[in-house]
Amino acid sequence: MSKSILTSIKENISGIREDYTYFDNQLIPIINSEFAKLCQLGVGPEEGFQIKDKSATWDQFTTDPRLNFIEEYITLKVKIIFDSSDSSSFVLEALKQVANEYEWRLYMVAEELKMEAKE
Repeated sequence: MSKSILTSIKENISGIREDYTYFDNQLIPIINSEFAKLCQLGVGPEEGFQIKDKSATWDQFTTDPRLNFIEEYITLKVKIIFDSSDSSSFVLEALKQVANEYEWRLYMVAEELKMEAKE
């Protein structure tokens, strides 16, 4: 069974327990905006994707193993937006650089998938 998107992001950005839902209403729109960005890059379902609660899983977005770093990408982007106040400017810049590299790589995989679909 695939992991919950919301739960895994909460655990990875701040160690927030699954049953602690205080920040869910702040995290969900951030997560959904990152999924929207990925869909604009051609990554994920053509009709788009969003979560509403902890029931959405990573496998519902994609099961292609070439996109395994989507979880890390979205976690980084959410951390930068939601939890960056604890980070120094150097750490924050490093996180942004890693996220930008993931974004570029995701775009490249999406282009590869488009080429495969045309064949």
